Order: sequence, then structure tokens, then C-alpha cells
Amino acid sequence: MIELIDLDLIDCEEYIKINSEIKEICRHGALQHQCYFLEYPWIVKNIPKGVKNIIDVGGGLGALQFYLGKRYEIMNIDRMPYQNILSDISKRADIKLHYFQTELGDLSLTFKIDKLADCIVSCSSIEHNLELYTENCLRNMKTMIHKGGYIIITVPFTKTVELRDNMITFTEERIKKLADKVGLKLLNDKSNFSKFEEYIEKYKTINVNTVPGGFILQK
Repeated sequence: MIELIDLDLIDCEEYIKINSEIKEICRHGALQHQCYFLEYPWIVKNIPKGVKNIIDVGGGLGALQFYLGKRYEIMNIDRMPYQNILSDISKRADIKLHYFQTELGDLSLTFKIDKLADCIVSCSSIEHNLELYTENCLRNMKTMIHKGGYIIITVPFTKTVELRDNMITFTEERIKKLADKVGLKLLNDKSNFSKFEEYIEKYKTINVNTVPGGFILQK
């Protein structure tokens, strides 16, 4: 599934409820960027039933990992040395969080997690890699989940792939090619990418020049 997220969903009751709970978590020191008001709820509502443990890839100091940590066994894998800060936030939020620091886009690194995950989530993270590193990230994610496990990712979409500042944007075609390259199944063939022009006009009203969206892969 590849889904652009409609800006109007910000007023959806389900999104409001999730964001309200995440706002409470932020009181303990976790962060939530403006755009995540749409992406966090999209990820949460797309986590399949039966999932028990989740890895948040590129979770940084974001609030999503703590929201999920109240419902699932949670690990954050990120390239930054956030161990001490996350430990403090975890204690204040009364959440058990596992943290592993590594560069997930580098296949030459040797690392091993203790337990394979049912699901991986990644919110606006993999776009900050060069093409090869993005592919490597997905290959490494694939090794970290059970067969049949899920990878739920949000990224910025543009009409065509663009290199902007510190990121490479995504298109429907780019996602399909990456999934094929790494041997992951794009879950559900549905896509609303045809609504890109409609949605980008809405985002321009809040000075955002990409459309956030998500996709789900399965091993």
C-alpha cells in the first residue's frame, strides 16, 4: 500500500485522540515535529493486529517510540548517541525502551539484535540517506523481522524524485523499485498517488512543499 496522507485528516477524531496522547508523552521530554501530527497517527493505525514487539528505526528523540512503548515491547535504532537522554525520558514516562546506536544504511557494520521484531516503523527517516544507503536500510530492516513481519514507513512525496537539502524525496515508482530490489512485498496494490496535485495544494497553504505519505512492506 502506498498512501498519501490528506491534510484534512488532522481534524479526524482518531488522529486527534492519538495526538492528544502523544502530547502528554511530550511533557516528559520527547519531541514531536509539526508534520508528525499526521504521520504518527498514520503509522499507529496501520500496525496490524497481533503485533507484540516493534523496532522504531530512526526514532531519534521522537515521541512515537514512547507512545508505542505503552502498548508494545519497543526498541529504537538510530545513528545518534541518544542513550542517556532516552534513558531519562523513559524513566519519566515509565516506559521500558531498548536503544541501539548504529548506522543502519551501512551493510559493512556487524550488529545483531537479541530478538526479531514483528514490525518495524520508521517516521520520516530513510529519506535522509543516499539511494544506496536507503536500499541498505531496507535490507537491514528485512533481517530484523520475522518472516511475514511488517515494515511501516512514512516519507515525503513529490511528483518526481528530487534531491532537496539533506533528503531525497519519494515517488510511487521509487518505492516499487526499492521493494523489488530488496525482496520485500509491497502490501496491497492500492495507491492514491493520483491525488498528489490535490493534496499538495492543501499543504502549500501551510508552507509545506511535499506531501507526507506512507507505505507498508512485508517480508
